[in-house]
Amino acid sequence: MVFFQWVEQSDRSGIGWGKFYNAMAKVLGHEGCIQEFCEVLRKMRGKGLEMDRDVYVTVTDRFLKRKMVEDAVDLFRFMANRPEKLSKEDFVVLLKKVVVTGDLDLKLVTRVVRYYQHAGNDVKAFTFHSVLKSLRSVARLGESGRVLRAIKEGGFAPDSVDHEKAILAMCDAGNLEEAHNYLVDVEKSGNENVGSALEALVSGLCKKKGAKEAFKVLKNLVSEKNVVPWQTTYKYLMHKLIRQGHLKQAFEVLGLMKSHGYPSFIDPCITHISKSGTVDDALGLLNVTSSKGLPSRTAHVRLFQALLKEDRHEVAQQLLSQSPASIQNHADVRDIFSRIKMEEPIPAALADG
Repeated sequence: MVFFQWVEQSDRSGIGWGKFYNAMAKVLGHEGCIQEFCEVLRKMRGKGLEMDRDVYVTVTDRFLKRKMVEDAVDLFRFMANRPEKLSKEDFVVLLKKVVVTGDLDLKLVTRVVRYYQHAGNDVKAFTFHSVLKSLRSVARLGESGRVLRAIKEGGFAPDSVDHEKAILAMCDAGNLEEAHNYLVDVEKSGNENVGSALEALVSGLCKKKGAKEAFKVLKNLVSEKNVVPWQTTYKYLMHKLIRQGHLKQAFEVLGLMKSHGYPSFIDPCITHISKSGTVDDALGLLNVTSSKGLPSRTAHVRLFQALLKEDRHEVAQQLLSQSPASIQNHADVRDIFSRIKMEEPIPAALADG
């Protein structure tokens, strides 16, 4: 530094000041000389000099290896003020290092994105995908939502795909409560494509905690937050609930689908009830498919046909006896049961007679 100051104070023509300051920055850029390093940068800026990229890369690598993340971000800010734009590689590499090195500092994440944006650069969609890979490498996927929020604060505008990736990552990490809270925040922000993120959350909950817990979360979001799930989300959850033996919740899903104007998706319910369901199960399904207090003839007919096809005649007869008169006397229903009687085998004793 004494030599540096002596050269600065001398009036020597022919000195390549840019090379001189870059050489000093390269030497002083380590943990023992941060104040001196910052002084060199300040003087470079005052003289309108720029740091060479190779010097920047060398010093940044040195800082990151020693976990001097904040110093690396400060140097990135210095570089961002150059007339020459930063490369996307420099930006992504630093951002990935920030999220994996030491304790996660979300303010540094925001700063990196903000400096890059203010320098006239666009943060592309692949950025968050790259960050997710780094988070996975250090078992920090559970922080995906917080990291995406920090990137957003820096000026990045995430789309539904980014939100979905964040929620899936949190579900993969078992951070389901945070994934739920994140989805609520996305819905509050007015994101029109919240259905994609909700489907990811429901899928993650089904895998980690079971369909019943997934239904509980979905029902709460629908009733409390006015979220409208995709039809595919409802169908997926229906299949999972029935396979895991939660028929009551499956019926509730049918009710939610009806409230959102989706057509009744009773196929998996009919298949399950026809094979192993009780009369009460059948009545539960028929009740939820009724409209304005009127029974659904289609649902009754399909259920009777399915039960008889599985040779569950007794259950079908019991269900018929508990059905409204309008159903019992309907031509289609009477035809189904009359054909069954006609097909019944004649007892051997009567045949011999």
